[in-house]
Amino acid sequence: MLVLGVDLLAGSPNARTQPRYSVAVLENGRFVLREEVTRSRLLRLIRELRPDRIAVDNVLELFPKKKMRSFFYLLPPGTQLVQVTGPHGSAKPLHVVAKSYGIKVGRSSMEEAEACAMLAAMNVGCTVELFENRTRIIVSRARSMTRGGQSKDRYRRKVHAMVGLCIRDIKERLREQNHRFVLRTVRADSGYSRGEFLVYAPRSELWGIKSRRGSDVQIKVIPVERNALKYTPLGTENRSVIMGIDPGTTTAVAVVSLDGELLEVTSSKNMSLQECLMIAARYRDVVVVASDVSPAPRLVERVASKLNAVLFIPPATMSVEEKNRLVDTRLGRHTYRNAHERDAIAAALKAYNMAKPKLDNIDRRLGRMNAMHLREELRKAVLRGESLHRALERSLDEEVQEEEKSCEVEQVPDEHREVIRALKRDVEMLRRVLREKEEAIRRRDEVIEELRIELRELRDEERRRARVHEEVRRREQAIVELTKKLEEARREIYRLKRRIEELEAERRAEGSPDRVVVRILPKLSREAVGRAGERLRGEVVLIEDASGAGRAAAEELRALEPVAVIADLEQMPHMAREVLREVVVVHPEQVELKRYRSFAVADRRELEEAIERRRREMREEAAARAGEMLESMLREYRSERMTGV
Repeated sequence: MLVLGVDLLAGSPNARTQPRYSVAVLENGRFVLREEVTRSRLLRLIRELRPDRIAVDNVLELFPKKKMRSFFYLLPPGTQLVQVTGPHGSAKPLHVVAKSYGIKVGRSSMEEAEACAMLAAMNVGCTVELFENRTRIIVSRARSMTRGGQSKDRYRRKVHAMVGLCIRDIKERLREQNHRFVLRTVRADSGYSRGEFLVYAPRSELWGIKSRRGSDVQIKVIPVERNALKYTPLGTENRSVIMGIDPGTTTAVAVVSLDGELLEVTSSKNMSLQECLMIAARYRDVVVVASDVSPAPRLVERVASKLNAVLFIPPATMSVEEKNRLVDTRLGRHTYRNAHERDAIAAALKAYNMAKPKLDNIDRRLGRMNAMHLREELRKAVLRGESLHRALERSLDEEVQEEEKSCEVEQVPDEHREVIRALKRDVEMLRRVLREKEEAIRRRDEVIEELRIELRELRDEERRRARVHEEVRRREQAIVELTKKLEEARREIYRLKRRIEELEAERRAEGSPDRVVVRILPKLSREAVGRAGERLRGEVVLIEDASGAGRAAAEELRALEPVAVIADLEQMPHMAREVLREVVVVHPEQVELKRYRSFAVADRRELEEAIERRRREMREEAAARAGEMLESMLREYRSERMTGV
């Protein structure tokens, strides 16, 4: 058995946002899935797993009252919805129910979902049903016959004939499956315009009959709904049983059928008389209540008295060896969880074994008489102490009396016959009028329902289109934003790659004895020198544009004490040239440079030769200036001497 336990984790079924649920899937006594899901995911799980039972502590946690119908329509065929806490209005708290069956429930939602699944697997709780065991099948035209051309009449006759064929096919299928049904039809030319079956069987038992819509005929298969939810105790079986009880601090109850089949076993601490009677209420009749000790405990006697059942007490208290042999040999160790449950099973099996010869004798006797339909009644009578002969004689007498009663014909006086005939005619006329009114009401309700369905579909389609449009707009906006970010990332990657290449080239140049790194200064200005900063100190500096250089910028560059400056002095203004007179300035044509983005590389020997040449030139220029100054001083001195003479 596959049981899906569900508990509300967060939110509410009545809220706009989807609630979240804890889901525990129990398969053959072992949990195979634990998951926290949304309502949509829960419905998908139900469709995918198709569980035998869905267990909850409150069914209203699964759906709001307005959407109750749609939830039940979504359930797969054969899936039962179980409320483990009992019927609505008299439900008990989950932890109380679980404790009575020996299940510990923690505070987390997942533990409550697990407890629901285990209780449902133990046949605890009530099945919740919306649909009756009846199904309505409607066969009608798939389109209106109001418009058409020259072939309108021929097409109408064809459609009515197709409706008649579908009605005949469904009727044959229902008869093949031995289903009782009532058929109402509306005749039309060449066939029927409508047919409605009321089938006395649930939807799951109608094999090969499905809702469909063709070009000419449509078939609707609709379960008949109840006015309110029906709560049926789970595990209620139409059979008589033997109940074994082992009372104590921990009380155990075992239920065995009159065929020796173990139907149920449970145990819990401090189990009350009422709880024992609740277990007994799941079965049609408890014939024997059994104990494993002699004399029987007080609780066993009280249960037998309340149920009007036969009290079975063994001749002597059963030993542990006898209990183990009886239970393990017939059923196996896996059928009980503790010694108390074993003792309860042993008591029930002991009572069954003592009654088995009588039960077998009943079967042999009824088999010879071809009266096995009396088997259950005779078993109960014999186990309650009545002799088989007397019980059989009484049952046959009752059966004969019922047949005679059903065959009796009431004699009606002649003077009343005419009145009866008149009343029958009136009743028939009223029934005919009632049928016509019901048909008119049914047609009106059908039109209203169709219009409601169409309106609902249109609204759903409009909402779907709005959601799609909003989703497309949102995704397009996200694409634009992501495209911008992608372009920015690409530019940044390109810049960083270039920077990495430059740094690698710079590192290789710095590590090479034949190369010298030259720092590039785009132009000689205070801003450019300030941005470069300390990177220019003690380095060779290339000035690409020296035409706009000022005195302040030249002074800041000189303060950084560069090894040499590569620049065109002819482009440099006079003020800047004067400031840089003591700095080695090499013409760009004297040195071959390999340029990168933020630096350049020069041949070390070539650069050193150019610097050395420039230093010689500077020394010669300094010597020339000193000679000129000396000559100027001599000229001034001579001029003064001449003036003094």
